[in-house]
Amino acid sequence: MIEHWLDGVFEKAELPVSGSPNRFVRRNVFRSLDDGEGYVIEGVDLPVSSRRIRQAEMLEELCDAGNGKVAKWLRTREGRFGIYDHGLFWQCRKYVPCNELPRDSYGLDAWRGIEAARFLRGIMPHKCQEHPFYVTDYIHRLMHAMEKESPALHGDLGDVLAALKLTREDEGTLPLVFSHGDFHPGNVLWGENCINAVIDWEFCGPKPICYDAANLLGCIGVDNPDWLSAPMASAFLKELKLPASAEGMLLKYIVALRFAWMREWWHLKDKDMIVQELDFMWIVISMLL
Repeated sequence: MIEHWLDGVFEKAELPVSGSPNRFVRRNVFRSLDDGEGYVIEGVDLPVSSRRIRQAEMLEELCDAGNGKVAKWLRTREGRFGIYDHGLFWQCRKYVPCNELPRDSYGLDAWRGIEAARFLRGIMPHKCQEHPFYVTDYIHRLMHAMEKESPALHGDLGDVLAALKLTREDEGTLPLVFSHGDFHPGNVLWGENCINAVIDWEFCGPKPICYDAANLLGCIGVDNPDWLSAPMASAFLKELKLPASAEGMLLKYIVALRFAWMREWWHLKDKDMIVQELDFMWIVISMLL
């Protein structure tokens, strides 16, 4: 299949690949026997192919603008961003080696926060015509879906929202910037004191300026609530330099974005993670009081 993109002789390779397994149906890794370069080929369901093509266009635009740490999709020989084969839509990107994220200590690394902030500052100015995403609208739809199917969880989250007091009007005051949409430590391919690449751009597009920051900090905090004031988070905020309006709303936004993660645990019926998310939401809300 790789011949749709590249010349040469290739073999399947057993290489570790980062990123969420929920982003694809099938994935293969190949290594060139000519120069040793690796390539990742992913197949996704046909209904999401148009979105994946648009994503590939945006990532190419980012790379053309000088954002070299974006893991972009390659064009085929015919100039397309993918092929349709065996009931799936397939895309190919270069394999980027990386170091494993040390889950028990990464929040103590200030350099990770600095590099993450510099990356986000680099993509924020990018312009695109996508419809902006507002998390308050998303929460409204999610709560409506939960009301009849999971009334107990709906009630627990209703209490969170009552304490949070984040409105669509509040969110609408924030400037919109180009955002990764799922920026967290697991979607960063870390090198030695640097970022090698960033992957999993399914939700990229214009969002309120604190969106990516809140998602990153929320994921750090879920791993260890004490890390919200540890070196990575502190260095990240210092380097990112959010405007005062966004800084003042950041803690609320961290809680609001956990609703998107809650939806995943709700669909998976993962009771342990649901409880963990609720506990973390209240920890952050307590920091607002």
